[in-house]
Amino acid sequence: MPSDRPYPARTEPLPRHLDDVTPEWLTGLLVNRYPGIVVRGFDELECKNSHTTKLRVRLDLNDVGGSSDGLRTAPRPGSATSTDGVSRAAPKW
Repeated sequence: MPSDRPYPARTEPLPRHLDDVTPEWLTGLLVNRYPGIVVRGFDELECKNSHTTKLRVRLDLNDVGGSSDGLRTAPRPGSATSTDGVSRAAPKW
């Protein structure tokens, strides 16, 4: 049966614990959309731990996914951005 998905479906389950969110897992998630991308590491910026946990991270990417220093941030339209490039606007969820 043909799929109308623009990218292949995820084959692995979502992590059930925050410790299971790893650079390797994130790389596997992104590589279908961005071939050759590698998540070398990440910094946790915010965690809202509830029945629908939300984790916001800053990724350290290889050259395929970032600037020469490996870090890339892109503020959402309408968000306030500080001088360090991190969006400070309140999430709208």
